[in-house]
Amino acid sequence: MASADAIERQTVCRRRFIGSLYDIRTDKLEGTNLFKNKLPAEFIDVSDNARTSYELLFNNSQKETFDKMNIEASLKLSLMTGILDITGSAKYLKETKIDSLTIRVTYVYKVKTKQEQLHIAMAGLSDYFSADALENPNATHVVTGIMWGANVAATFEQVVENLEEVQKVEGSLSAVLKSLPISGEAKFDLQNKDKFKFEKLQISLSGNILIDECPQNIEDVMRVFKTVPSRIKTLNEGKGQQLTFVLYPLKRMAEIFKHELQINRMIREVSHLVVMRIEDIFEEISTGKRKFNDFLNEMKPWEHYISCDWRDTIHQKQAERIVAEVKTQRELSTLLQNIRGGQAEESEMERLLDDFDRNNPCSSMSVERPLKEKQNVILKI
Repeated sequence: MASADAIERQTVCRRRFIGSLYDIRTDKLEGTNLFKNKLPAEFIDVSDNARTSYELLFNNSQKETFDKMNIEASLKLSLMTGILDITGSAKYLKETKIDSLTIRVTYVYKVKTKQEQLHIAMAGLSDYFSADALENPNATHVVTGIMWGANVAATFEQVVENLEEVQKVEGSLSAVLKSLPISGEAKFDLQNKDKFKFEKLQISLSGNILIDECPQNIEDVMRVFKTVPSRIKTLNEGKGQQLTFVLYPLKRMAEIFKHELQINRMIREVSHLVVMRIEDIFEEISTGKRKFNDFLNEMKPWEHYISCDWRDTIHQKQAERIVAEVKTQRELSTLLQNIRGGQAEESEMERLLDDFDRNNPCSSMSVERPLKEKQNVILKI
């Protein structure tokens, strides 16, 4: 990292360059560059940082996934609230289980290759900077470093009939995936009994390198993973794709270049306690969604014995929950950006969070109350 003032943000499949401008209040990349011309190679250090690892995600919630993938707290909130959208090859980051009978396990194969770092104190760098870029009100930081490599995710999914089967299949699948050889020439041999267990699994691949195969089983996935290093060699001079940005404050860059800034950027972050409360809200929303879907699945065999009015009430509650989820995300997104930009106080966020606990249709209390009432009807049937 460049210095104690630098911070990191995962790229989430975004691409930019050394010198690209970044706004940490919105976690958006600006289209402009701090430097007027392409920098000579001597200003950028390129070092080997070869490393291979994996992460096993059980897709219970976005918080769990983000934590396991080491997504920074600020970026995590931007992704949860929709300030920054997760699209394309990073979609595995936002996939969660929709009900309790869905098995969904994601194996993320992670490769790091090279680290690029700008020599910010090197003599002569000031000859290249753009004063207009330093004064850009829509940027707070500049990209001064990039970690390269690749993330490839294989998601295994299956719907089963009961919770006991969920635990059995998920446990067996987890054990097998943890035993996958992630490097070298080690062979992987799946036992016939395990092949039978997993024959109903649906498999999908995503990641920041192009994979055109459609694996049908775990062995196929392993064969794809073994080709990742050779695929990386064909991308960006063998570096692969961008994984992490190192960001340096424009205010500090202005001091280094002895440029007196004409604008004053307000940058604030919410407290750790508020971060945790926002995470808890999205945990509740995710749990409530699963509970509703579980109830609807439980109701299906008895649909012909239940009145239309009763079913309509449940579906209306489901629709209200969906509308409230979108509204809640939008309100959190707007207020979070305003707080980061100094246009709102954290106390406003605390009031919004308190109101969620008491009145929001997405809260645990609001979801469970009507479901418990209707559960009694099913038990009588």
